[in-house]
Amino acid sequence: MWVTALLASATSCSGTDDEGDSSISSVTLSVDKTSITANGSDVATFTVKNGGNVVTSQVELRCLTTNKPVSDNKFSTTEAGTYEFQATVNGMASNKVTVVANAVVESKYLRQICVMDFTGAWCMNCPPFYRILNLLTTSDTYKDHCHLIAVHDNSEGEPNDPMEIQAGKDLISQFKITQFPQAVIDMRDVTANNQKEVTDALSRSLAEYPAHCGVAVKSVVSNGVANVTVKVTSETQDDYRLVLYVEEDNIKSPQLEATGLVNDNYNHRHVLRALASGSIIGDKLGTLTAGQEVSKEYTVTLDEAWKLKDLSFYALALDKNGYVNNMAVCAADGGDTDYILAK
Repeated sequence: MWVTALLASATSCSGTDDEGDSSISSVTLSVDKTSITANGSDVATFTVKNGGNVVTSQVELRCLTTNKPVSDNKFSTTEAGTYEFQATVNGMASNKVTVVANAVVESKYLRQICVMDFTGAWCMNCPPFYRILNLLTTSDTYKDHCHLIAVHDNSEGEPNDPMEIQAGKDLISQFKITQFPQAVIDMRDVTANNQKEVTDALSRSLAEYPAHCGVAVKSVVSNGVANVTVKVTSETQDDYRLVLYVEEDNIKSPQLEATGLVNDNYNHRHVLRALASGSIIGDKLGTLTAGQEVSKEYTVTLDEAWKLKDLSFYALALDKNGYVNNMAVCAADGGDTDYILAK
């Protein structure tokens, strides 16, 4: 049976409203990408036009290879192969379009996941949520994959939060964080403050978003300045951006606890202290070909208030969608983390 896929109606000023017009001059089918990964999450999106205008109704889109209809003009699959598609509008057939679904290739690099904890010293629910995040990220399932970083907010309440920085405010704005606590996994999934949503997001990162690059990071400190080298090697041709954060662990500072009382000596973990890259969306590394390695140098002046022994650098390799594909962490004082290979 043919299934009608309804596209969202557009206004007449866009030139895409053909409601009520049954005349068909020519039907053309196009797709935003002709190659996807057969992981069930990589999606090809089709557009059907009649005489140059996007068709908004009476479209029948079918995969000829499987003889199945395509819902919502989107196609994804977990079966590798070559798939052919054709659209029909009022009985007139379009051209045929082919999409190749490439088999998922296991990366040689161990997938590393960035877990951002959006928190505040004034937030009484934040300490219990941190304990949930810590329990999950140190569990047997995720301990080799996850890295926590706490993004502090000082927008309301008491006590004040001296750990808020501009980069943190920029991240809060980017992810539209309006309630605390919340978590963001790999700069992709924004979760509520409950264990199930976080667990589901972590599971998706491992199952649906495999690594296609490796990250290595090295830091040497001299006279209060860290010279940091980050290397990224790609396994596929892709565009990358690089983000570098400074993280400090074990900061003693006041925190409102779930009891409603302020703990003046609360131990804040994995705190975002500074952004070393140009912005939170990263520095462009350009398009890397399969097997290509690129290296980038950073010079970071360390704040005298930071404890060097508790400082680390978080290097995040973002894909073309702005999501963390892989990352690496090293100690600021003489840290040297090479590419981590999958076991």
